[in-house]
Amino acid sequence: MKVLVTGATSGLGRNAVEFLCQKGISVRATGRNEAMGKLLEKMGAEFVPADLTELVSSQAKVMLAGIDTLWHCSSFTSPWGTQQAFDLANVRATRRLGEWAVAWGVRNFIHISSPPCTSIITTIAILKKIFALTASPTSLPAAKQPAKR
Repeated sequence: MKVLVTGATSGLGRNAVEFLCQKGISVRATGRNEAMGKLLEKMGAEFVPADLTELVSSQAKVMLAGIDTLWHCSSFTSPWGTQQAFDLANVRATRRLGEWAVAWGVRNFIHISSPPCTSIITTIAILKKIFALTASPTSLPAAKQPAKR
């Protein structure tokens, strides 16, 4: 199995790369910070520098080549910025990446993100459109409370 991790140069993505590499899984990592990319390569990942908001189809095709699972951790999370910047990074880039993933045979798309500006309803709507999912917030299983000790 080969996994592409987006947003791999910080936060959730960096931790995902470390976790997957420790499990012996082949990882291709992408992000904007090339210095962090060199550290990811030392962990065992293949690093491809990219800004998903500027990614074009031909670059995406190379980035997704041979990928079975995409862990999409990239997002724009900031206490400042325009709505347009949030939309470009968190909605449009995710939609395009999902469409390209489907077109080039990626079997699994895992969206792990922490942007406060997009809701779970918006995310599910985007993924339903891309992947023709049938899940809805009301059909998802309720989280179980941890057992009291």
